[in-house]
Amino acid sequence: MINNPAEPIRSQFDLIYRSIRANTTDVTDEEALITPESGGNCINWMLGHILLNRNDLFSLLNRRPAVDSDKYRIYKRGGKGELEAWSVIQLSELKLELEHSQKMLTDALSSSHPEDEKLKRIAQMAFHEAYHAGQIGLMRRIIGKSGAIS
Repeated sequence: MINNPAEPIRSQFDLIYRSIRANTTDVTDEEALITPESGGNCINWMLGHILLNRNDLFSLLNRRPAVDSDKYRIYKRGGKGELEAWSVIQLSELKLELEHSQKMLTDALSSSHPEDEKLKRIAQMAFHEAYHAGQIGLMRRIIGKSGAIS
């Protein structure tokens, strides 16, 4: 029996985080800016986008934002996936921010008991992250790296 209704979703966010962490291991800043020839987003944009979207998640949980929305504005939905090296947050910083926000998220979901409507929205946000985490895994292959999840 699950005492906290948010526990299964917290578990999903943990798996998504582990996937992102594995798939960004040994990716360079330059590689993180490569976009697929057929279109799409680079790893840097997807990771920044996930972090920016966590602000909405933390707002829903009545917590402080994960990142500075102004600093992360280039990662908004509809933003250009092809980024210039001078305009982005370095991959190492994005990864540190993701680690920090993951701890915040784990604490928030472990200590809160959101009502059904909020749980539905949080589950949708988990799906959104999983979608981009899968894209990061595909981009890892496109930039020439071997698969990171076995």
